[in-house]
Amino acid sequence: MLLVDRNKLTTFFFLLAYTTFYAFAMFGHIAGIGGYLKNITYFGIAIFLILFFTRLHDYYAKEGIIFFILILWSLFIGSRVGDYGYFNLILMITVSKNIDFNKCIKYDVFLRLLTIVLMYFLWRAGIAPDTTSAFGTIMRHSMGFQNPNHFGLLVFILILECLYLARMKFHFWLYAALIAILVFEDRIAGSRTSEVYSIALLIFTAFYAKWPNAFKKKGWKIFMQLNYVICAVLTAVSAHMMESGSQTMKALDSAFSGRITNVVYYNQLLGPTILGHSISFGNRTCDNLYAYLAICSGILVFIAVTVAYMLLIRDLYQYDNIPMAIAVFFLFAYGISERLWMNIDYNMMMLAFRQLIYHDVVPNIQMEKQETVYVSEVE
Repeated sequence: MLLVDRNKLTTFFFLLAYTTFYAFAMFGHIAGIGGYLKNITYFGIAIFLILFFTRLHDYYAKEGIIFFILILWSLFIGSRVGDYGYFNLILMITVSKNIDFNKCIKYDVFLRLLTIVLMYFLWRAGIAPDTTSAFGTIMRHSMGFQNPNHFGLLVFILILECLYLARMKFHFWLYAALIAILVFEDRIAGSRTSEVYSIALLIFTAFYAKWPNAFKKKGWKIFMQLNYVICAVLTAVSAHMMESGSQTMKALDSAFSGRITNVVYYNQLLGPTILGHSISFGNRTCDNLYAYLAICSGILVFIAVTVAYMLLIRDLYQYDNIPMAIAVFFLFAYGISERLWMNIDYNMMMLAFRQLIYHDVVPNIQMEKQETVYVSEVE
């Protein structure tokens, strides 16, 4: 009984600390509260550190050495390029040992639904600023988020998490609810990237629900593992064609709000290096994940993420957790247009990478089988 209480208490404080990160990521841009929310994140870091040091006996020496190296490296990268997202990710993965992954995702779904409702009222009340952008004759609204695409990203991750918790099975009412949320986002923000990827995800999971065994074949596994490399190559090729004056790339660049132009800009100005560069001086963003990793974070980080992604897909297939493999696949496919999802502040699904250390992101179907065995033994 004491063990159960201790685990519940640990999970409570873990989610509380995550909430401080999440709150700043979602509401930190609002004038008057952004500074307070930023300070609260330091409280969250303190909670994570306390949880780690009070649970040292839960870690093996090998795990401790790995995380010590990763944390030092993430702090070095953060101080060099000004991006501490890697530190937050490694810290949360470190502390998440023995914490139920599915409970974390369920909590994140609750947070996202609450955020949409709360931000809507803050927007209507004039408290949350509305960032607008025009697409043809259509005016897109951020509904209080940093920009319309930020709102779209939140909705995409919400859809992804709900489908994962449903084990990528087809449930009519779930699909209907998710499509309704997507339509709501379209009417306000009109994030084309979010909508295209969300619709593709819904179709993809419907195929998986109908023919799950087809996705277990070696060919699918290899394709999903190569997804990262394919997206990186597409990024490089599109940037090269843009530099060469390709009219096709110019049309795509216009459709993707100048994302290819931004890749070309930073590639010409800085280019990929071993340790990366800070791009905070530029009056533009680099939304493409693969260009950002190579140019800003550096080639070493780019290679590390490449290897981590491929190993994660391999492990998820080995443990028969195809729903999580699909989720990770779509997140990295989204990296062609957006990279914020890689920050764990925005996306609790990044905890899936703890599989590489703890091997405990257990597929739901195996958990159900184990529970059935335990019940039978008691009876």
